[in-house]
Amino acid sequence: MARPAGLRMGFDPENEESEVVSLYLGEGHETRLVVNAFDLAGAMARLEDGPDQDPFFPPSSAEGLASDTVEADSEEGFSPESSFPAEEAYMAAEVETLEPGGLMLLRRILYPGEDLLEITDPTGAVHTFDYREVVGYFRPILPR
Repeated sequence: MARPAGLRMGFDPENEESEVVSLYLGEGHETRLVVNAFDLAGAMARLEDGPDQDPFFPPSSAEGLASDTVEADSEEGFSPESSFPAEEAYMAAEVETLEPGGLMLLRRILYPGEDLLEITDPTGAVHTFDYREVVGYFRPILPR
């Protein structure tokens, strides 16, 4: 799969441990984030689970939820047969960054016709990509 614009990933040349990868976000002025490949793979897997359910409003008590849904475009995990609210739905996961220290937030945003991945780096900068493109790019690199 082709590399999404503004994103590249590779094993860290300064660290020979294959479990550490470097993410480069942005074009022109790139931000480098070093993360554990297993942690990143786990976070991406959590995004495949589908929208989080609000514990205060379980689906059985949500009036009209079933009639006010649309289908998602997806290949695996949260599938086209699944549905999500007609308004925006999202899943989030975080990964600790080894360099620079801090947290990276991954947020999958679903709404009609869109399946996006927002990556917020430890400085607060937000980078947006097509979710399916990122999954296709990461799949051969990250451990399963």
